[in-house]
Amino acid sequence: MSEKFKYGYALLIGVGESAIPGLSLTVTVKDTEAIYNALINPKLCAYPKNQVRLLNNQDATKENILDGLSWLQEFAKADSEATIFIYFSGHGWLDKDDYYLVPYDVKVSEENVIDPNSLLSAQSFNEALRKIEVSRLFVVIDSCHAGGMATSKNAADMHSVAPSKDLLKILATGKGRVVFSSCEPEQKSYYFKDKSQSIYTFYFLEALQGADNKQGDTGVSISNIMTHLTKNVERAVTKECQKKQTPYFEMGGNNFFVAQLRGDRYVPIPISNPFELTGDREIFGREREINRIFEVLNSGSSIAIIGESRVGKSSVLKAIAQKANQYLKKPRKPIYMDLQNIQSDDDFYAAFCEKVGIEICRGYQLQRNIKPYRILLLLDVVENMSYEWFTDKLRSQLRGLANDVDPPLRLVVAASRSLDILFPDSGDKTSPFKNICIEEYLQPWDEKTIRDFISDRLQADFLEPEYQGIKFSEDEILEIIKTSDGYPGKVRYQCYELFESKK
Repeated sequence: MSEKFKYGYALLIGVGESAIPGLSLTVTVKDTEAIYNALINPKLCAYPKNQVRLLNNQDATKENILDGLSWLQEFAKADSEATIFIYFSGHGWLDKDDYYLVPYDVKVSEENVIDPNSLLSAQSFNEALRKIEVSRLFVVIDSCHAGGMATSKNAADMHSVAPSKDLLKILATGKGRVVFSSCEPEQKSYYFKDKSQSIYTFYFLEALQGADNKQGDTGVSISNIMTHLTKNVERAVTKECQKKQTPYFEMGGNNFFVAQLRGDRYVPIPISNPFELTGDREIFGREREINRIFEVLNSGSSIAIIGESRVGKSSVLKAIAQKANQYLKKPRKPIYMDLQNIQSDDDFYAAFCEKVGIEICRGYQLQRNIKPYRILLLLDVVENMSYEWFTDKLRSQLRGLANDVDPPLRLVVAASRSLDILFPDSGDKTSPFKNICIEEYLQPWDEKTIRDFISDRLQADFLEPEYQGIKFSEDEILEIIKTSDGYPGKVRYQCYELFESKK
């Protein structure tokens, strides 16, 4: 069967970045990119590429989301057989009884107060959906990544929240409407520990490729996806995270196909894409910075990696963790912690002590229990420690444990801004990282690095023989250099798209 799923139209929204740094979450973009690649793959879901729109990061503005919904409205008017699929992966916010989806360009005042007018209200979203007049409308909302009820208007207090069941019923009201939420209200949406993908999306993708179908089926239906999610998500979250996540469904219409059923197996980008950085290749183009960081650590200092979002700080941190045993003159156990996943002092101490292998403790007991250990503590998104849910006591204890000739902790932290700006001295309180961390600034890739990266991947020995002759033209390379701004993630994705188009 070679024909396209010609009636399929999709809008995929991944708000990975945000004007509020604590809400930035790259896994949302990995989710929508993975779904996009599955939908347009002619050997999988077979959606026509020009009928799928992807809005990620800076593209996921309120205006662009509404424009995307209007774009779907036009398709619906022109095609009476249209199947419309909308997938939102990001954050939701509740202000009293009003629910909002949080776009990339959320605005806050100088007093750090959220402007509701910059958000996409549930009312506006529902009004736009009602204008999409089709008998097959499928909406998925994965808007509860950070957990907790967001009832404060202060940006520092803002956490993500799933839509209520009543709201989902309203969204599903009408002919042919089906609405899925990744979890029930007051639950969180969890992702795999390596942050490669959300658990919900992993099983959603499996369902799209026919994991719940029987031999002889020709399409993937709503009920197929619902059954596969019900069977697997709650079980996997319990096993992976020791938490509970129950997918929620509202059916306002009949069962219908949402994708073509193909025989080929979907392979995620980290396995099939020669431009994805994995394993030892994760440090491509960062050899100088890696060597510099180990020089600082071996001199007896801690270090801060400073750089803009998407410049590759997390990849460098993970590379340091991988190479610590090889390059540190005095052995230290590397422990990586992503502070996007830590919501309080209690969370921090529980996670840290578990990774060290000691009982959960703090204060003097922690100082005593950790004394025999030598730890290299790698803290990602350390700017989150400036938020009020982390106390001065925690920050002071970290300083104390890292501030010595041969301390139990040596720190490697990653932040978007200088530590002096994030953690200024205040009165008689000393900045927690003052005179402890030497700063190393991470810049985007330059033109030579991008060219070297492309050449390295096109000549990779793991490419299948039939693809080893694929080349990029000079004009194509120059376009990648120009439009990526040197951000490694954007370079990889644009190279991936170009490579796929040449197969």
